[in-house]
Amino acid sequence: MAACLALLLAFLAAVDAALLVHRHRLLIAEARRDAAREVALMGTATREALLRSDTENAARLLERWALEHDDIAALSAVAPDGFVLARVQKPLPPDRPTLRLDHEVRDGDRTLVRLEMQRDLAGLRAELSRFALHLGLRSLLVAALFAGMLWLVLRVTAMGPLEAEITRRQQAERRFRDLIDRAPDAMALVDRRGRLAYVNARMEMLFGYTREELLGADVERLIPERYRNGHRRRVRAFLEAPAHVPMEAGIKTVGLTKDGREFPVDISLNPVETEEGTRVLIDVRDVTERRAAEAALERAYRYQRVVSDILAHSLRPASLASQLDYALERILTLPAMAEEGRAAVFLAESPTGPLVLKAQRGLPAEAAARCAEIPLDRCLCGRAAAEDRVVFGECPGDQAVGPCPGLAPHGHYCLPIRCGGTAVGVLTVTLPAGHCRDPREEAFLRSVADALAGIVEHHRVEREKAELRDRLARSEKLSALGRLAFNVAHEIRNPVTALGGLARRLHRAFPDATREKDYTRVILEEASRLEALIEALAVYTRTTPLEKAPLDLNALARESLEEFGPALSDQGIEVTTDFGRLPPAELDGPQIRNALDHLVRNALEAMPGGGRLTVATRPCDIGGQPGVEIRMADTGAGIPPDHLERIFEPFFSGAGRQGTGLGLSICRKIVEDHGGRVEVENAPGEGTAFVLRLPLAAAAAGEAAR
Repeated sequence: MAACLALLLAFLAAVDAALLVHRHRLLIAEARRDAAREVALMGTATREALLRSDTENAARLLERWALEHDDIAALSAVAPDGFVLARVQKPLPPDRPTLRLDHEVRDGDRTLVRLEMQRDLAGLRAELSRFALHLGLRSLLVAALFAGMLWLVLRVTAMGPLEAEITRRQQAERRFRDLIDRAPDAMALVDRRGRLAYVNARMEMLFGYTREELLGADVERLIPERYRNGHRRRVRAFLEAPAHVPMEAGIKTVGLTKDGREFPVDISLNPVETEEGTRVLIDVRDVTERRAAEAALERAYRYQRVVSDILAHSLRPASLASQLDYALERILTLPAMAEEGRAAVFLAESPTGPLVLKAQRGLPAEAAARCAEIPLDRCLCGRAAAEDRVVFGECPGDQAVGPCPGLAPHGHYCLPIRCGGTAVGVLTVTLPAGHCRDPREEAFLRSVADALAGIVEHHRVEREKAELRDRLARSEKLSALGRLAFNVAHEIRNPVTALGGLARRLHRAFPDATREKDYTRVILEEASRLEALIEALAVYTRTTPLEKAPLDLNALARESLEEFGPALSDQGIEVTTDFGRLPPAELDGPQIRNALDHLVRNALEAMPGGGRLTVATRPCDIGGQPGVEIRMADTGAGIPPDHLERIFEPFFSGAGRQGTGLGLSICRKIVEDHGGRVEVENAPGEGTAFVLRLPLAAAAAGEAAR
């Protein structure tokens, strides 16, 4: 019995000893946890002060903390560079047990300070003494001993699997967070209240916030105000039926950075089950570059479509004005250019002449009237043509533009339309005020200007072909007329001359104031008219080479006016001259003089009741070559519009006109034989002006250029 008791006591003593050791370990672990929490709390408080660079306050906080807690035997805070922020050491007996703990206060990957704390374990020793006393008392009770042993066994056997499960979950969570942190997209976990529970480093970089600023914040902070209602609806719908939403079918919205910058984002959603319930893993991707590339492709397609439409339309039979108007219509379908909705095309009728408005869209009447003709040294359009370069500017901000009546402040492009290396016109497109110059936009408008140059050149070639066909038809008519004139001159010239001679003899023979005298006068006048007609036909059909020599066109004009001076004065016609400084021209003097005489005779017939004849000369350009121009303008009744196209036809004469009807025909033939052209400026009821343009020979052209 005693042996059994001794054995039982020995067993109980062994169990008590084992329990005492185990209790000691538990108290040490608990003390270590409490100390770790305490030092972590001190580290958090210190970190906030250090982040504010308030080291003095951090040191006072640590010293006060150590002095107010009796269980802290020693406390020191040392920076990585060795700087001692705080140090407290309390006096203790040498055999007093203590517990030492180290803790690093960090900001991301950077260590701010290292805390070292020694905790007094005197209270732990008293606790162990009391525990030993309790064990002794409980050892007296077998039931209590066995119950304690059973409890200890159960506790030890149950902690192993639980700790293993906790470890497994912690490792899984670390792997999950490592995976999110290394993801190329911004990622975050959001709880059901819309609060950010976790964010990765890319999320911080994308939105400009620190992780501490984002954790616990509402996810709507990252979305502009105007998009938040829509975001709430989408989140509610997702939480009602959680399912993976890929990036392609996810949310297309706009992100908002800390500094207020907005940018387009695509968001995918994934439900994640956690111990706290369902959370949403969001994947945010910045699509600024992709949207810009898509916009650039769309813009390039629009540009190409407009140019293709203009080129396709240019192949259709249509007038130049219609082709230009269609081009402007297509240009103004583009967003930036449709906002103002104004564009125009100007063409130069000569290399040095002004730009003439040929087509426009959206210009107010006042602006269209003011821009009907633009000199080459005025406005942006004039500069673009004169300098043969693209001009971009603001109106009225650019001093060279001047006021634009009827138009609000705006900017515009002016692009030269170039044919054969020379600017023949300008394309101008109006843009909103403050619009920035865009190289891609400019390249598109250059392409349109090139297309318009092709259209202008095509119509010029077609016009020249039509003129050549007309000249060929006239040449054929002249050839037939020449043969007829030759036969007429051969057959009736001698009889008419004989009749004229006899009529003159009879006219002189009969006494005055007799019927016979009147009859012979009529015969004499008609014979003279027939002789003049035969001579005019001979001139009109003459094919002899021109006998050119350097002549002064001003001198020829003066000679013609002096010859007709008496007739002009008798008819009450005032003559005004404005002779410019002209270079010598290689001309057939007699023929040019003949052409000028016909124009003066035409003016005499146009102003039977008197008027004003204005004769002016100046240098000019003919097909890009230097020439001279003479302009004769009368103040007669003008030419009826239905007669205007026929005035150069042989034998055509308006009602009430005298003469053979060949004067203007002969005039144009002489000028065209010299390589020039005749133009008519007609204002019914106000008068008519005939303009003769004659080219210079090579030598004279060189002198004119000098």
